[in-house]
Amino acid sequence: MLIQQTATAAKGSRGGSSRSWFLALGAGWLPAMGIGFTFSALADRLIFVGWGLAAATVYSWALRHGFEVGTPVTFGLLGAAASLLVLAWLVARHQGSLDLGYRAFLPGLYHPWISRPGAIYGLGIACGLGAALASTQPWKWRTSR
Repeated sequence: MLIQQTATAAKGSRGGSSRSWFLALGAGWLPAMGIGFTFSALADRLIFVGWGLAAATVYSWALRHGFEVGTPVTFGLLGAAASLLVLAWLVARHQGSLDLGYRAFLPGLYHPWISRPGAIYGLGIACGLGAALASTQPWKWRTSR
């Protein structure tokens, strides 16, 4: 019911469509859940699944607020930035087991920077800077008539 109300709100006076809501929602949910479940399997830590669920929820709330205010890009990036910074903290705490999991299960895809929290901190900071940039631009919804 809440998703339908939000999709209807996305179609509101700003000229968006429910398709833009669902595409933006999927663009945030799929990576969060994929990273959470993958890191959980590799590190053998259930906390990463919890992170994936929490990250997807935070992103959804931020995106919904962004659609209501008219700046979904800004709030979506803020939600992603906060989630990535928490993920970097978790990776720092469980770096040894995550590194071991990568080496054992994905030796062909393993690279040392994947299991280092600095790379994830960098992504979080980049999302935060993108949100700051997006908030300064006068983004307008395109109306199709």
